[in-house]
This record gives sequence, structure tokens and C-alpha cells, in this order.
Amino acid sequence: MAAAGSFAAYVVIIGVALLGVVAFVAQGVAERLVLAGLALIGIAANIRSWRLAARKHRDVFQARPDLSLAEVFETYYMSAGLDKPVVLAVWYMCADRLRVEPGRLRPTDRFDRELASTDFLASLDDPRDDLAMFVAEYAKRHKLNVNIDAVRTVDDLIRQLAPKPSAAVAQPI
Repeated sequence: MAAAGSFAAYVVIIGVALLGVVAFVAQGVAERLVLAGLALIGIAANIRSWRLAARKHRDVFQARPDLSLAEVFETYYMSAGLDKPVVLAVWYMCADRLRVEPGRLRPTDRFDRELASTDFLASLDDPRDDLAMFVAEYAKRHKLNVNIDAVRTVDDLIRQLAPKPSAAVAQPI
């Protein structure tokens, strides 16, 4: 399933390209040079955005040790009394939606810092949008009340989606 942000970005890019082609054909040499310059600026901005996002991802996540899912549970959630299969399933799905290796994601990762987009262009294809859709579907399917306003970190989200077994009956994905 394509992300809403990805779809919107593709629509914008295709729309701008079509307008550029129409304007290019209909105009004289000077206008064509201006349009070509604008196109180059747009391409450069996209390349810059992709490079910034890749650098941020590398700086934040690649330097961390890669933990197994069992290590993630034992280190961060075993003492909390949460249901292991549910925690690990939700953890994996969150990492997948956020495009982060599950072993490099940490409960302290903040959605407004480590997991935030680097700039406007990167926000058009923000993986947090995919995660928000997943959270809404998961909460509805498992009849969970998720207070999205209270979610600041991955840990906040995991604890709301994988409550203690006595608090709710949530099944693995």
C-alpha cells in the first residue's frame, strides 16, 4: 500500500512536469531557459533533501548496535509485564512503517526529533504517516483507545498498543 505522502508527492511531481512541458512547448527561447533553470533548481532541491534524510538516518540509526527482537523485549519491556508476542509484533510493524531496522529502533526515539522529517520535501513522503494509519487500524481492530496526543516516543506508542494482558486482550498482528 502506497503511503498518502508518497502519492501526494508523485501527483505534485507529475503535475509540475506536465505544466512544465506545456509551458516549454508554448513559449520562446527565454522562457524555456527560465523553465529549464527552475527545473534544475527543483531537481537540486530534491537531491539535497534525499541526501539530508539519508545522512540523518545514518547518523542517528547506523551508529547504534543492532539488537535482536528478543534483546529489545528483554532490555526494555520484560519488567513492564507486557505481552511479549504483542510487543514484538507491534515493535516490528512500527520499525517497518518508520523505515528503520527493528534492532536499531529504540524506545526513547522521539517522533519530533530522531524520527522527524529533515525538511518539507522529505515530509511529503513521511513514514510517520504510514505509522499513523497503522496505529489507527490496529487500535480499531483490537478495540484499544489510543491517546495520540500523549505519544511522544516509540515507547509511548508501544505501551498504548501493547497493554498489559490484564488491561486489554490484544492479539499479535
